[in-house]
Amino acid sequence: LLGDAPDGSTAAGLRALLRDPRGLAIGAGIGALIWVALYTSLFSNMMGLLSGSIGSLGYWLGQQPVQRGEQPWFYYLLLMPQYEFVAVALFPIATGWTAWSGWRAWRDRVAPPRRVYVRGFLVVWSLVMLGVLSWGGEKMPWLTIHIALPMILLAAAVLGEAIERVERGWADWSVARRGEVVGVGAGVIGLAAAGFLVMAWASAGPYVTIGQTLARTVRPFAAAHWWLVYLPWLGLVALLVWAVRRLDARRTLAVLAIAGTLAMAFAEIHAGWRMTYTQGDVPLDMLIYVQTSPYVPQLTNELTQLSQETTGGMGLSIWYDAATQWPFNWYLRNFPNRRYFGTTLSSPPNAAVVLVSEDYLTPAMEQQLSDYTYQQYPMRWWFPEEQTYRRFAYAPDLNNPSRQNYQDSRQPPFTLLEVLGSVWHSIWAMRQPNEQGKIFRLVAYRELPAPVGDYWFRVYIRKDLVTQWNGIRY
Repeated sequence: LLGDAPDGSTAAGLRALLRDPRGLAIGAGIGALIWVALYTSLFSNMMGLLSGSIGSLGYWLGQQPVQRGEQPWFYYLLLMPQYEFVAVALFPIATGWTAWSGWRAWRDRVAPPRRVYVRGFLVVWSLVMLGVLSWGGEKMPWLTIHIALPMILLAAAVLGEAIERVERGWADWSVARRGEVVGVGAGVIGLAAAGFLVMAWASAGPYVTIGQTLARTVRPFAAAHWWLVYLPWLGLVALLVWAVRRLDARRTLAVLAIAGTLAMAFAEIHAGWRMTYTQGDVPLDMLIYVQTSPYVPQLTNELTQLSQETTGGMGLSIWYDAATQWPFNWYLRNFPNRRYFGTTLSSPPNAAVVLVSEDYLTPAMEQQLSDYTYQQYPMRWWFPEEQTYRRFAYAPDLNNPSRQNYQDSRQPPFTLLEVLGSVWHSIWAMRQPNEQGKIFRLVAYRELPAPVGDYWFRVYIRKDLVTQWNGIRY
């Protein structure tokens, strides 16, 4: 079937692969060994061969009507641009470039360059993953890796070709031409930095009271002269127009891709460093869905010390209810005298410590715990999604009608035109300086328009242990 395929074509590559049974066997064997070793937990669970193939797909399909998390259809469209600046910015450019290269080859009736096949594959991979995961009932932030990976590879392919284009011309360019290329690149980075700094200054206005929270507004002077914010970007456009006239369009695009990636790389490092090493387990990022608060491990350390001081080991008796069993059935795993009591207490407890969630705390239970003193902590907290990204558009894909609209008071059902209208409403609102400042400070500094959501629990300490407990806490 493939015998007439020209050398260098995809069909010729497939023919060579199929005519190499030894290579096929080696490749399939290596793949099967890795897959079997991982899905059987290093051959200790052979049923993993079924659960890892058929079972995992069945579970995922079974979660479709459940919609765990109840995230809207536009979830990944708003999540990705906050972290993957380079991949998201270069994706439409790479897609257009790939489509143009393929169409030009088809028009001229010649074989497309080999790179077009790889880029076309990456474009399809990205779009399919974005579509499938946006359609999926369970949308979670960690799934963005499946969308980001092909986009990152595609951005790297485009950036690599831009670097090659500059390298090829560098040896033939005069000193003056080299200086112009470097100057354009430095100008792109400098103007991008200037745009960031001007927006940082303009958006850092006074705080005002909105409801029960304080919210930052833009500076009054900046609000009256908002055109100042656009000056660096107008300067960037003027620089690129000059560069096209001096260097030609392709070289200008190549320099823009390289310099723009360097500028955005600083933003990615800033976002990643802040989220990973500065904020840690404080959910100021949309990428963190819900997080156990730092008070939980802190409490575990304090209970460990209290147990060692009072029992000489880990013999402290701790009771916990149905809502605190996770995560405390893990954190208290080294306490043999831990006890789960469900949702109610049948009688006053005799434990040293009792953990009670806000869900199951009743006046009757408080009376049963009269011999205890309590301290309240957040057990879990999460990004305030209702006050942020859920307001972007209507979400008729959600089964729960109360979660479909956070933008206004309109009630479901919603038509496609109404959904598109809600999207335009959010985009059009961005013309307001306050909205631009709010989005900028959210993405750049994680200044949230509302407090993080939280779920509280109480730590009841028997009164004869309170003095010792306070000595440990303070």
